[in-house]
Order: sequence, then structure tokens, then C-alpha cells
Amino acid sequence: MTTIFKFYRLITFLLISTFFISCDKEGFESETNHSHEHATIEQKEGEHLTKNKLHKVMTKEAADALATMVVIGYAKDILSSTGKNAIFQYESPKDFATHQKVQDRLKQYVTIDISQSIPKAKFPLIVAKNSRISSTEQAMLTAETETKLAKQLDARLTKMNLGPLYGAYIGGYSDPSKIELVGASDLELYTPKFRGADDSNVKKAFDNAKEYSNKVIDLLNDYNKSISGGVVIGGVRISVKDINPKVTSNFSSGQVFKSFHGMIVAMSKYASSIDKNSFLFEIACSENTTKVSSCFPCATFMASQRNSATSVHLGRGDNWNIPSSCPVFMQTAWQSNIIKWYEIGLRSLKNNSDWNAFISNYSHENIENKLIPQMFLEALTFEDSFTKRILNTLPS
Repeated sequence: MTTIFKFYRLITFLLISTFFISCDKEGFESETNHSHEHATIEQKEGEHLTKNKLHKVMTKEAADALATMVVIGYAKDILSSTGKNAIFQYESPKDFATHQKVQDRLKQYVTIDISQSIPKAKFPLIVAKNSRISSTEQAMLTAETETKLAKQLDARLTKMNLGPLYGAYIGGYSDPSKIELVGASDLELYTPKFRGADDSNVKKAFDNAKEYSNKVIDLLNDYNKSISGGVVIGGVRISVKDINPKVTSNFSSGQVFKSFHGMIVAMSKYASSIDKNSFLFEIACSENTTKVSSCFPCATFMASQRNSATSVHLGRGDNWNIPSSCPVFMQTAWQSNIIKWYEIGLRSLKNNSDWNAFISNYSHENIENKLIPQMFLEALTFEDSFTKRILNTLPS
């Protein structure tokens, strides 16, 4: 009897143990499945966040689309305000075919005129319009002393063995009694808000720009010493004002840079002094600095100050920016125009998928398109000509 009782007790224990093991296994499998499902959800959410984050980063395609919209808006605004087509000039006959293609791509949105600019050998200056100067031809007649000065600087650059340099432009101011040079293009590193890092390309571009800017500063310092603070050419006193210090910053990963062109530095300093007897100019210095038309970004700023460029090109305007010393009212005028031209251009390119994928992420922040000016500046850090930006954006 005792044996039978022990046998039943053993059987009962085994059944109960099997039941609990089964429950534990089901519970473990349930927890494992839940953890796997939770991990899958987190992974999907992470992928979704990554995609959203990537969409919030400006791509080269979105940058090109924004630049194209601003060009279209600028050209349409010129047509509506003056009754004349915007004119973009190319440097040499070999550039004609590309500009003709750009003209053809743009024609469904706006008509532009294209022509060849006056070569640097004839006139090595870029000039801002005033009430007396409305064309490069008129500027040539007015700026004879400035032309002589440009040739002197080129000769000194060669003698110092500093060249050849690319993008070596020197800003200046002129009136009947004096000419003041205001320094070389300057550079400033910063962390972008909208585009991602492109370290190797940006570092190379910054190092090159730093080298060229510093050599132009060497040239200006040497010239300034040679004239002992001033010299007279053709009855006009020449001096060098506010030479910017050399660029000493080293590139840091994740940064891009601002380039302050000589014309914009001069305009920031002297724009309120301009009248019919004075004008702003930029000297194209060095044999490899050959364009004597304003880059498109410079042209937008000059037009915003009512001192438009006598000639505008659709080449590069890489890393262009506005110095912090520029008066606020001038910066505000430029920002307002960039927003206006963007809005005009957007109506033409409202179906551009690259731009829409990017800008849709900023609907809550981009009230009244207030982010567009900074986005445009960062778009310029993707180095390329405006002709290529337009051709990359507009279908053939």
C-alpha cells in the first residue's frame, strides 16, 4: 500500500513539473517574441528616423535646385521691372555652347540673353553701376586710372613670384580725387545648419582659397610699403585701406567656409558714400584670374543695394557669403530679395522632387521662407558653376 502511494505521488509530481515547465517555456517564448517584435519596431523606427534625418540634410541636387530657382526669380524680376531680359556673359567663345544650352533650358520659364564679356586684357575690372555708369563700356571710359593700377599690381605679383592665382580679386572705391583698395577676399570657417560634412572636398577648397587669399594680402602689403601709404597716378591719390589679416585658421572636420569677395567688402564699407561721381570696383589680379564679370551671388547682393553689376556671369560663386561687418540694412535688403526671387522661381519649379523632399522637413521652421537666405548660402558650398547647377536641375 505504501509502495502504491509513493508511485502515485511520483506520478503527480512529474505531471505538475511538466505543467510548470510547459508554462515557463511558453512564457519564455512569449517574452522572446515580444522582445524580438519590440526590437523590430525600434529598428524600423530607427530606420524611419534615419531617413527623415537624411531628408533634412541638403543634398547637392537640392542645392542645385535652389540655386536654379533664385536665378529664374532674379531674371523674371529684371524683366518685369525693366522690360528687358537679364543678360549673362560668358568669358570666351568656347563657353558659348554651354550658355546656349542653359538659355534653351530656361526658356520655358524665362527668356535670358547671353553674350561674350569684354576680355580682361582690355579691361581688368568689375564695376558696380551708378547713375553715371550703366555698362562696361562706360566703365572703361571712367576707370582709366584703375586700369593702370590693375596692371601695376599684376606686374608686382609677377615680380614677387606669387602667382598664378585663381579667384584673386581686390575690392576698391574710387572718386575724382582718390582710389582706395580695401583688401583681398577673406575667409571664415563655420558649422553648417542644413548640409552634411564633405570633409575632403571642403578641406581642399579651403586650403586653396587660404593660399590664394594670403598671397594677395602679401601683394597688398608689399605694394602699400612701396607707395609709403599713398601715391598719385594721373592726379588721383592711391592708397590701401584696411588690409585684412592673413587667414590663419586651419580646417576642422564638419565645417564649411565663407568667402567674402572684394566687391562685397568694398560695398559694405562704402555703399552709403556712392554718388554719381564715385563707384565701387574689383580688380581681377593674376593671369589665372580671368573673369571680369560679377559672379551671380555678388550680382544678387549688388542689385539689392541698387548698384547692379555692369556684367554678370553664370560661372562659379563657390562659398560666397556676406561679412559680419556689413550693415544690417544691406543684409536685410539682400535677404528680402533672395526670398522674393526664390518664391518666383519656386512657382516655376514647384514639382522638383529633390527640393521638395528637403524643404518639406522645415515647414514649421521656414515661416515666410525666412530660412531660404541661409539655405542659399549653404547651397553655394557645393562647389559648381551656375551653368552646371541649372543643367543638373532642368530637364532637357
